[in-house]
Amino acid sequence: MRFELSSINFDGNNSIPDQAILGVLRSKETPNGFYQFINKYTSLGAPPEYIDFLLVQTDLESIQAIYNANGFFKATVEYYYSLDSLDKTADLTYIINEGPQAIFGKIKLNGLEHFPAYDFWEINERLSVREGQPYSQDNVLSSINNVLFYLKSQGYLLSNYDSTMVVKDTLIDRALVDIYFTLGRKYYIDSVEVTMGGPGKEDVSEDMLDNLTGIKQGDIFDITKLTQAQVRLYRTGLFSYVRIYPGIDGLRDSLVPVKLDGSISMMNDLNPELIMNNIQNAFNFGVGLEYNR
Repeated sequence: MRFELSSINFDGNNSIPDQAILGVLRSKETPNGFYQFINKYTSLGAPPEYIDFLLVQTDLESIQAIYNANGFFKATVEYYYSLDSLDKTADLTYIINEGPQAIFGKIKLNGLEHFPAYDFWEINERLSVREGQPYSQDNVLSSINNVLFYLKSQGYLLSNYDSTMVVKDTLIDRALVDIYFTLGRKYYIDSVEVTMGGPGKEDVSEDMLDNLTGIKQGDIFDITKLTQAQVRLYRTGLFSYVRIYPGIDGLRDSLVPVKLDGSISMMNDLNPELIMNNIQNAFNFGVGLEYNR
């Protein structure tokens, strides 16, 4: 006998809302009868959902994981259920004992020893985690992305994130975090290499496109400037497609070429014309405009 899962409830989740936990579960509440009825005869609506104790075990692990990712390293999760044999429905409740939330202990960035010490405060400013704050795995990942983006805007084209080690000290509820990066060398712009196609390519000079990028030979490589250049090029309305990117295959010493590939659309033409004719023995005169894109 199968029992439709009429409700999923939580007890003890004081720090993480129901909706956030429901989002990681594989078990789903059964839809109401109207949606089930529609689904019988069309592709709309939804079929019934049944309680599946294999999924419940998976869900226990998922709930444990979301608490672990938010610093509740001692959290425990259990469940109970009730069955209604008359209506063939089931109610499922997860019982959560959150325990204390750990805070960040020491946070160490490794592999950046050759980054200029006088600018290291800029890296620290990009961290969204601080010692003493509640632990959050999402904030660790956000910090990693922020630091990488900053490094790539300061010439470190090949900088990379390697790994993170989190030591969970459950005796004092602390999380000690070591993040490992590869810095690489600092790169400067070698040149802007323009490759254009499309029906309008003969109407646009490569020098003009080069100037539009705002990227100059000898500049420090800056991923932000490449993003800004691509937006600027799109806004000209010249392109049906454009991409600007570092030419990794053309790296030479500390120099990197920037490649600009795109397809130029037909240019907009607005051609005035005079119309003169003799129709039905009457002289006709007019002015017309022909628009081409």
